[in-house]
Amino acid sequence: CFHWLLPTIKEFNNFWPDIKVDYERGFSYDAIPDLLNDELDLVLTSDIREPDKLEYAHLFDFKLKLIVAPDHELAKKAYVTALDLKNETIISYPIPRERQDIFKHFIQNARFDGTLKNVDQGLLIFQLVSAGMGVAALPDWLVTPYESQGLIKSIPLGALGLTRPMYLAMKKNMKDNPVYRHFLNTCKLNNGR
Repeated sequence: CFHWLLPTIKEFNNFWPDIKVDYERGFSYDAIPDLLNDELDLVLTSDIREPDKLEYAHLFDFKLKLIVAPDHELAKKAYVTALDLKNETIISYPIPRERQDIFKHFIQNARFDGTLKNVDQGLLIFQLVSAGMGVAALPDWLVTPYESQGLIKSIPLGALGLTRPMYLAMKKNMKDNPVYRHFLNTCKLNNGR
């Protein structure tokens, strides 16, 4: 998210210069426990978990796209089905399968006999896909720059595509805090783009 988040943070800091905004330096693929333990103040997520303890503010919706090498057999399709992915190697961030949008909201109960390969760096995911070593499902805002360079081809997941929400999660007692409200509104104005 950094290509749209960092300009949002800059804009926020211009309004609140005395508030230090930082991001978690390490990758955390399950940041909700850190939010609940007061190690983080805010989390960007497309999952709603612990709704009794956390407030989720909708920021925007995004399309999840399947990316493949330009010469992959699926690259010719107008859209892919769950059956098309049955024997593929799906490259993804190290998130449990049951929390991954492609399995949770697209493949669901369809048979998957392929391989799930975990990679912890986004750039490496694009390189592996571009080299024909698998496919991946990523947000459209992340895919567009690589596709415009001809490194990958993106395909909608299903005839209508797969749309997912992006939320800003925070503890319920912070939802009316003016600093948090302003950050939320700044994120919404930038619309994640």
